[in-house]
Amino acid sequence: MTDRPRASWALAALVVLKGATLIDGTGGPPRPHSAIVVQDGRIVRVGDAASLSIPEGAEVKDLTGRFLIPGLIDMHAHVAILPPDERGRLKDHDDRTISEQVLKVLLASGVTTVRNPAAPAADGVALREAVRSGRIVGPRIFTAGEALNRAFPDLDGPAVGVSTETQVRREAERQLDLKVDYI
Repeated sequence: MTDRPRASWALAALVVLKGATLIDGTGGPPRPHSAIVVQDGRIVRVGDAASLSIPEGAEVKDLTGRFLIPGLIDMHAHVAILPPDERGRLKDHDDRTISEQVLKVLLASGVTTVRNPAAPAADGVALREAVRSGRIVGPRIFTAGEALNRAFPDLDGPAVGVSTETQVRREAERQLDLKVDYI
């Protein structure tokens, strides 16, 4: 068991979310008075609340008057937050405390997956693994490393200056060795 803060019902092995209007994301109409059976954190059954049998031992949460939707995916969420230095330029490592706060806000807002488009590669991967292992709370993360940009003298942020094919290949290999999800 981790020390991840969760809703009290999320700790139960078997939960039924009953009575909410379900918008399932398939394009079909909203389904009022739904019941959703969640076992060990996974949806195992969905149906009408009046006809779906409640498994023995399940904790039942009455969500009448509420709505349930699939988790949202943010395709451009910088989650390895780089604080500014004393000159106002972004530092080259994330502020883990702020990064964790951002992840909690995203999750509380219904975002269950993020695509982190640029981060210091090691920091982005470490953040992804901390969420994956349950050490910190947050949405699932797919992370890139530093952005590959032409070599400008004043690059700021999670970017690496590259101007030749060899430099691009070398940087891509470095990031892949660190286990980023994409370049």
